[in-house]
Amino acid sequence: MGPVRGRSTRPLGGHMAPLPLPIRTSRMVLRAPVASDVDAVYSALHDTAMARYVSHRPNPYTRKDALEFVEVARRKMRTGELLSLVGVDRESQELSAAVGLFNIDWKYQHAEVGYWVPRKRWGNGLATEAVTAVCAAVFHRLKIHRIEASVVAQNVASIRVLRRAGFVKEGTRREAVRLGSGWSDSELYGLLKS
Repeated sequence: MGPVRGRSTRPLGGHMAPLPLPIRTSRMVLRAPVASDVDAVYSALHDTAMARYVSHRPNPYTRKDALEFVEVARRKMRTGELLSLVGVDRESQELSAAVGLFNIDWKYQHAEVGYWVPRKRWGNGLATEAVTAVCAAVFHRLKIHRIEASVVAQNVASIRVLRRAGFVKEGTRREAVRLGSGWSDSELYGLLKS
């Protein structure tokens, strides 16, 4: 799982540069995605069960979308616009999770977090482990004061992840998300550096 050929091996730039990668947890290594991750990303996000709650995910999800996920992540991480990490199992190197920061506002020092776990790895606490580790590293090394997440109200598993990672529910955005043929509420959660 080496670097993408012909590209800089330095994954982070701009305001993101002080964040050391990879970030290690007890079970995973969280690192920048590389070309060899495309098939695993495609397999995870092509799964129809993932389609229900992963926002900004094309439907149907194609291998070309997975390749774009890797390329865009690497490009935007080099400019400090985005943090997009994949978590691979420390022993098997199998894709275990993905976590990232987006809508980063460096002036007001806040960002949104998003995450997903391949369905075959659900129920093992991997999302909580990844989110907790990334938020801790970001607060420790970067000028970020607040991280927030919006979650579809029906996504109980994702709400549990946020609560276990220390996020606090701050409100409900009524009928803010199109879900299937109807509308769903979106729950807002926040985590402060303090």
